[in-house]
Amino acid sequence: MSYENETIVKVGSLTYSNIDAKMAAGGIAQTLAGMALGGLVGGALVDGANRKFVENNTTAVCVLTNARFVFGKGKGFKKSAAGGALVLTPKDEVYFDIPFQFIKSITQGKAGLSPAVVFGMEGEEGAEIKFCGMKKATIDEWEAALHQATGK
Repeated sequence: MSYENETIVKVGSLTYSNIDAKMAAGGIAQTLAGMALGGLVGGALVDGANRKFVENNTTAVCVLTNARFVFGKGKGFKKSAAGGALVLTPKDEVYFDIPFQFIKSITQGKAGLSPAVVFGMEGEEGAEIKFCGMKKATIDEWEAALHQATGK
């Protein structure tokens, strides 16, 4: 996946919480067929090149570009800075790569007791992916940046 023509809007850490149980594997796989996302692995959407299993409560770096939301870890993620281009190395691990066109809505909610930013996904009613943070202020910042970048 090449991100060379994309500009970073925001970088920070969040914790992947879960994909809502209402999301059927067939619906989301059909929606995302042919994209960079590799499908469902262990209940989580992951980049096809890496095929890494993302367990609940995985904390990693989130990078919001002008075209997508990327969640993963590695040196490229750590060096990412707002205003620059997202450049990842072959050793970087991309867990989620979600282009804006597949995000239907962005809201706040809860992941257990933690505040969360919730992506409503296109293609299946009730499909949600949740990322949580320790502080509500962090979630407020991410929600505002996501609304501004996506226009949703």
